[in-house]
Amino acid sequence: MAQRVIDKFGDEEISIGDYVLSRGDLLTLIIMDFVIRIKEGVIKKESFETDSFYNGLLGFPQYTRPVEIDGYTVPEVLQSGNHAKISEYRQFHSIEKTMKNRMDLFEKKLENIDEDLEFKKVYKKYLKNK
Repeated sequence: MAQRVIDKFGDEEISIGDYVLSRGDLLTLIIMDFVIRIKEGVIKKESFETDSFYNGLLGFPQYTRPVEIDGYTVPEVLQSGNHAKISEYRQFHSIEKTMKNRMDLFEKKLENIDEDLEFKKVYKKYLKNK
């Protein structure tokens, strides 16, 4: 963002992350997306709660239809209709993805493990299955 624009119009300067964008309109779209998403009624609470970072971890892998594309298939468990198994799959993969890609987030989650009894239970089960 140009400094003169910040000086003239900005009340507050924020960061959207540690990366460089090629154009200012991309920044605007990212901020608009954030503002729209947090507006009450735009996204159902259930959807929001499964987003990355909501619980301090990265989100689980997302799959869409069709079931198979160029030899890549949706995991069987996600096609099973067994909601308990699907939830477990998502939780385990969220843990794995965070450990692989953002160990800093995972370490922070472990520091506060006694404050999140649900995560503690899931993590113990994850360790047992590994």
